[in-house]
Amino acid sequence: MKGDIHVMPAIGRRWAVDVESTEQSVVFYDTQQDAIAAGREKASRHHVELLIHGLDGRVRERSTYRRNP
Repeated sequence: MKGDIHVMPAIGRRWAVDVESTEQSVVFYDTQQDAIAAGREKASRHHVELLIHGLDGRVRERSTYRRNP
């Protein structure tokens, strides 16, 4: 996986975890906390960046999980 992970608001007061630049399915969660936890785990496992978006859609937090050279 090469795309960064985005946690963002979705329709119906749910939260989505989406992988940038892939055809992978978006996964939906009932709470922001659950979506962030899933996004962190996935970003850490795949050594990519996690971008957490607020309700306004703007990035409010970034975490990098890239491997050290």
